[in-house]
Amino acid sequence: MRRSLIARKILYLVIICAMFFCFSGCGKDERAEELKFVFAREEGFERITGSYLSGLCVTEASVFYIDSIPDMASSGGALATSSDALSGELVCYKKSLAGGEPEKVAAFRPAEDERIWDCFYDKAGKPYLVTQSGGGSESEFTVYSCVDGVFKESSDYSSLISASADNYFKKLLITENDKIISVNQNTFTVYDGGFNKIAEQSVGSEISSVALSKSGRLLLGCLSGDSGAVKNVAKVYDPETDSFEDEIEIDVSQIEENTLINGAGKYDFYYDTGSMICGYKIDSKKSERLFEYDSSDVVAGAFSKVCFIDENSFVALSSGESSGRDISFIDKYTHLDPEDVDSRIVLRLAVLNSDDSVSKVVNQYNKSQSKYRIKIVDYS
Repeated sequence: MRRSLIARKILYLVIICAMFFCFSGCGKDERAEELKFVFAREEGFERITGSYLSGLCVTEASVFYIDSIPDMASSGGALATSSDALSGELVCYKKSLAGGEPEKVAAFRPAEDERIWDCFYDKAGKPYLVTQSGGGSESEFTVYSCVDGVFKESSDYSSLISASADNYFKKLLITENDKIISVNQNTFTVYDGGFNKIAEQSVGSEISSVALSKSGRLLLGCLSGDSGAVKNVAKVYDPETDSFEDEIEIDVSQIEENTLINGAGKYDFYYDTGSMICGYKIDSKKSERLFEYDSSDVVAGAFSKVCFIDENSFVALSSGESSGRDISFIDKYTHLDPEDVDSRIVLRLAVLNSDDSVSKVVNQYNKSQSKYRIKIVDYS
């Protein structure tokens, strides 16, 4: 009840601001610029839903993902919460980007003290699971690979993971050239396809985000610089030459786990600022704005994982509520030609330290009519 009252108050303020700014000079010229950055959910790609979806990956023709099937659901019980789902069976699915029903790839049931830490894929889309048992300095990590529709333990991959209290394990990746990279908190190690160590590097800063460029370079999101001049950067490492390239400063307030996004299409990689997604070309050192949350009627920062197919389309994992329970969604988004987007009058809503409660109500208002569009401008 209280949340509903707060939401109505915010909506009331939004409408008052809309009326004010209607007479204060904002207009269609600003909206014309925003039309370039609008993506819409593709109706031809049937939305994937689940109580707890994870492990999103996209290849040239398919979407891979993992759905948690709770024991209570498989036995005819009610839809479980995300925490319930973690105790059930994990099923990896493959779905064509062209549509159609998902295809079951493999299934896995964790042991009682085992939880999914991460998953990764090779260039053919073969899935691998990384699990953690125990906790803290006593953690043990195990890697399972998909063999004939079943996840089976791989001692070779498991042996590549090492962790300590001050340098914990983050993730494993496989490059296009079959290099295997094990990333920890502030170091990473490179192996060839035969699991032989070929390089080990220290980053000198805590790694917050990891991705691969289109050409197979490793991207590490972290802080760089001395006290008073610290900046957010993507450190670029080439596993083929065992060398670092120039750091790339990225315009984000803070690097999160999902900030860096694998490269595809004409961009070497992408990054999510929380209000927009930009594409970056390493050779020209140029960043370009591609997608805006507000302009696309998507709540700011709603995506927990994004996989680009090319510069004009991507698949995204997000979450919401259904019948009072948390639920996950996977959707495909496609860039719209500016001529196909409505040209509503833009009204600026100036805020300090905006949060998702404001974004959700503004998003609701923008979808409710066709004359005005409110754009949040956070001056913090």
